[in-house]
Parts: sequence; C-alpha cells; structure tokens
Amino acid sequence: MVSSAMMYHLGIVLLPFAIFPKSDGHHTLMSCQHAQNLGRSAGNNAAAILLGLPTIPYSQPRYVTGLDLGPWGAVHTTGWDRQVVLTGAESKARKVQVNSVYIYPPKANRAEAFEAANPIRPR
Repeated sequence: MVSSAMMYHLGIVLLPFAIFPKSDGHHTLMSCQHAQNLGRSAGNNAAAILLGLPTIPYSQPRYVTGLDLGPWGAVHTTGWDRQVVLTGAESKARKVQVNSVYIYPPKANRAEAFEAANPIRPR
C-alpha cells in the first residue's frame, strides 16, 4: 500500500484527488508542462528514497497555456490568471513548435536524457 507520505515524495498528485496542493496554492494540472516537471521530481525522489538520499519538492514556477483554434490560429496565455500574450498565426506557429519539438523525449543520447531528467537544471 502506498502511503500519503510516499505519494508526496514521489510527486504523485492528481486532480480531482489532489490532497496535496502545491505550496503556492495551485494544484498540479493534467498537462504536458506539469507532467515534465512532475516526472523529473518523481524520478529523482524515487531514486533518492531507494538510496536513502534527501528528496526534493515538486515545483512548477511557470504556467503557460497554448490553445490551438484550428485554421484561425491559436492563443497563448501566461500565469495562473491566464493573461493573453500571443494570438493568431504567430501563436499557431509556437503551438506547432511546442507539439513537435519541446514535449518529445530526448534523443537516444545518454547525456541529453540525463540533462532532460534533471529536476534542478537551469530553466
């Protein structure tokens, strides 16, 4: 059985069952940007627990949204209050880049894979 303490250490927090909101009061959302940081923290913490090392807290310092609106383009927002920062064709181009470049796993290169998995890497 997995305890709530183990869930915290591994970073397993899902809505609507989120019993551990982040320290800034926001819940972990079901999105690629949260999954990437959550996966880094969870992987680090799973290994740390097995090795008896300190764990790290999950952190999601930035929040952005990119919504594809079909032929019209897209809209991008930033911040938890979702301030619009980009619209139309330029936003659509960014959305395509995010979906085709940034949210894919790293190439089959050990150094790149470890860098991508580093939860405390510079952003």
